[in-house]
Amino acid sequence: MRRAIAGLVMLLASVVPASAKDGCHPTPAGSLDMTVGSDITVPIVLGGQTYTVAVSTGGPSLLSQAVLDSLGIHVQRLTRLGFAIYGGKRIENFAVLRDIDLGGHKVGATAFLVAPEGTLPEGIQGTIAPDVLRAYEIEFDFAHARLNLFEPDYCDGNPVYWTQDAPAELSFPLDPFGYVRFPVSIDGKEVKLEMATGMTETVIDLETAEKLFGFDANDPRLAKLGAAAYGNAYRFPFRTLSLGQVSIADPQIVLAERKDAWLGPDFHGMIGLSLLRRLHLYVSYHRHKVFITAADAH
Repeated sequence: MRRAIAGLVMLLASVVPASAKDGCHPTPAGSLDMTVGSDITVPIVLGGQTYTVAVSTGGPSLLSQAVLDSLGIHVQRLTRLGFAIYGGKRIENFAVLRDIDLGGHKVGATAFLVAPEGTLPEGIQGTIAPDVLRAYEIEFDFAHARLNLFEPDYCDGNPVYWTQDAPAELSFPLDPFGYVRFPVSIDGKEVKLEMATGMTETVIDLETAEKLFGFDANDPRLAKLGAAAYGNAYRFPFRTLSLGQVSIADPQIVLAERKDAWLGPDFHGMIGLSLLRRLHLYVSYHRHKVFITAADAH
């Protein structure tokens, strides 16, 4: 793992775009193998043992009770009554871990909530979320299946080191749970989407789409997908989704009714792994910006 970090340092030294010359030199902190399926998963070392966790770009970090039992970690009761997660099951306990290795980087004492039984997908033993991740700058390199961590970057310039091409630069407000939401353009119409690494599909609100694009339930272009995790789902032949100057042709987007799609009042949908994996992203929590290129940019 430390070889991967050393390799990343060498790469940064050999590839110096204009932004780096201006003083933005991302400093590597850790690097992890990234497996992309219905979730993004990475290995994390806790107490010298390796576990598989999902990377979540919103919500709290979690561990299963089985992981804590295997480590002999004492669980503590939340002082408040907890809150609902996954089908109404409540989180009531947390644990503090002090021996954490995240891609070769030693992490200080960190609190993890205890996931209610049966809420984590099979083979996943926890999640790491913005309560951990926003201590870093995060690079999602889908082309090379790497999740790279960098020390916080307070430079105002462009931190993208993997290409000479100028990246798209999108701002996002950071809410208490760390959700990353930014504007995109779909066939020339602006919508706000949430970056959702825990979702396979990209989903937008059906009612918003009908208003913006001028179709209704009887439009022959609207294909019904049938019942899905989002209730009754549909698909429409959108041509392009653009994030600044970076465009994705023929984006496959699921349309779902707002009440079924877990959408809040201030955003219109979620951009999931179906489209995120076609991008290369650098999330700067400290600057509240995400820098984006095509996945194959070099």
